[in-house]
Amino acid sequence: MDNALATFTKAYKNAIEVMIHPGLATKTQMGIADALKFYYTIALIPMLFGVLLSLIFGSHHILFALIVVVALYLVFFPIGAFINSGIYHIIIKNLFDVYKQEYSAAFLAYIYSLVPVVFFFWVFPIYILAFVLIAVSFLWSFIVLMIAISNLLSMSRLKAFGTILLSDIILYLIVYVIASIILGVLVFVGLFNLFSFNSLNESSSPLVAAHSSANYTSCGNFTLLDNRFSNTTAGICTWNGGTLNISIAGGDSGYASVAFIGSNNKTYFSQGTTARCLTSFGSFYAPAQKYTLILSTGHGGGYCGPAIVKLSS
Repeated sequence: MDNALATFTKAYKNAIEVMIHPGLATKTQMGIADALKFYYTIALIPMLFGVLLSLIFGSHHILFALIVVVALYLVFFPIGAFINSGIYHIIIKNLFDVYKQEYSAAFLAYIYSLVPVVFFFWVFPIYILAFVLIAVSFLWSFIVLMIAISNLLSMSRLKAFGTILLSDIILYLIVYVIASIILGVLVFVGLFNLFSFNSLNESSSPLVAAHSSANYTSCGNFTLLDNRFSNTTAGICTWNGGTLNISIAGGDSGYASVAFIGSNNKTYFSQGTTARCLTSFGSFYAPAQKYTLILSTGHGGGYCGPAIVKLSS
């Protein structure tokens, strides 16, 4: 008990010194394990305060506030220190060879920079007060980080300031490039689906009818469904002329495209949708003749059962 109390007392004393006198306090060296022990020791009480405030001020969002406070203190802050210091170490040491110290020194600098954030973030549930204090804590954190890097990695404070900015800029560029690639892939997939749908509409009805999975019946009460992904199915129905109502669902496939083509090869309805559950898409006029109804499904990721298109009069 005495040892635990002494550990807490020493850790909080060091943390206060880091905030008030970072030029002296951040010269203390320690390994990664000791740095994490220091972090979790000083994070315990502020986290408990944050939990208490979440219960008092959380109102209808108590569970959300609790999860945010606990997750930030126990997971995201220390993981952020690992990631940020790792990127800093790779870029500033390995690419630019600015310093010679080991990774543990850079990691410790980022742990030191978390002290102001740890001490102030527990007010998160009190939104207006939290905004001011958290903004101040992040500015304070940056100052501590700059001084800690200067001390632990043996460089001037101006160089420490520049290397932090350089590391952040390169990190943001990497994130931007990755996000652009992901967005490009998503756009390509969307265009591919659209192209496939348009190509399908241009197909002749005899070709579609060869893949028919339904018997001839009245278009006024006709349903076509498919529980397969990335598939196209079709059915043939007859109609005496008039207005038809249509509803479509992508279901579990996440996407559905529909075409309604007459025996005269004219398309009377075409629509693509990401609606998962059955949704009305209005009505349209179709003259008397035989029709092919085509349903194409998506790649998955949806819900509400099979993809479906339903015609009614």
